[in-house]
Amino acid sequence: MGETKDQKPVRIAVVGLGHGGEHLEHYRGRRDVEVAGLCDRSATLLQEAGRRYQTPPEALFTDYGRMLATVSPDAVFVMTPPALHAAMTIEALAAGCHVFVAKSLCRSVPEGEAMLQARQRAGRRVEVGFQMHYAPVYQYVREHLADPEVGELRGAWVQKYYPSYWREPGHWQNRIETMGGALLDCCIHEMDILLYLLQRPWRRVFVSGRQFLDGPPERDTPDAVVLLMDMRDGLRITLDFLDSHAYCYVRTGIVGTEGKFEIEHWEPQGAGHVRFHANSRSANPKHIYTPPPGASTGHIGIREQSLHFLDVCRAAAPSHSTLESALESLSLQIAVAKALREERWVERREITSREDFQDKGMIV
Repeated sequence: MGETKDQKPVRIAVVGLGHGGEHLEHYRGRRDVEVAGLCDRSATLLQEAGRRYQTPPEALFTDYGRMLATVSPDAVFVMTPPALHAAMTIEALAAGCHVFVAKSLCRSVPEGEAMLQARQRAGRRVEVGFQMHYAPVYQYVREHLADPEVGELRGAWVQKYYPSYWREPGHWQNRIETMGGALLDCCIHEMDILLYLLQRPWRRVFVSGRQFLDGPPERDTPDAVVLLMDMRDGLRITLDFLDSHAYCYVRTGIVGTEGKFEIEHWEPQGAGHVRFHANSRSANPKHIYTPPPGASTGHIGIREQSLHFLDVCRAAAPSHSTLESALESLSLQIAVAKALREERWVERREITSREDFQDKGMIV
């Protein structure tokens, strides 16, 4: 997104500066953004962020409600653990702010629906931090999924190896019930992007997982996982995850009756790439797509989403990561946790009685 000289800055506030700094970095030096307030319970993080983003001491807060009342921002980034997302999002909406909230959306479907109702009352916009919706490689696939060369969609798969995801004792990332661990907090990106691309609700899910690595005693998140998910129209998704201790590798495939896409997701110094095979059994790609220079690397899509959110706040562009689509992903996360605990197929009707959280499509 470009800037214009007469563009009024979007005044943003950020709560949760550990993860929030990733978005602030993309706003540094821009005239169309003003950092109106920063909030964190850690005084050290708060002071460091204040210096880095040239935020005056009177705009630094340890109390979230006080920050909202004092600086009256246009938009708030809620970058705290998932247990705080619903309450903080609802409070920001009630204060008249647009909201960018990190994934996972919250802890339960009723909490998510309360967020949706609060957004409707406030008439504000809510963007959810599934940045892969904005990554050029996935936008490319989305644009070409209906091509005749692909044919009728049959299914998709994910292979993911990721370094150790557990944290120090007492950290929320160590527990399934707080949406922690690589499966719920990290692999949800791959599950969510397939919901976004394939535009079908999930029907049922099966998960089997085990712990192999040492970690904090309270940790109940798995190191190795096999996941099966059935979607509408007979599509099946498979996900294989392994905590590799040090190595990171992510590849996603989408298969049609005529051709298939293979997406390389994780390239620390690159923005990924897409290989299209004209025959689903062909080893040699017919087309290779590489994102243009300047595309975000590592956490692909994060720069693109951060900048697009400014246009969302100005009502100049639609969101590609809506509250509705995040509710769909949340229901899947909850089902995955239940399937993991019970090692059985979990049906959609066990989690929610609603057919879809979105009306038609995931962009509203």
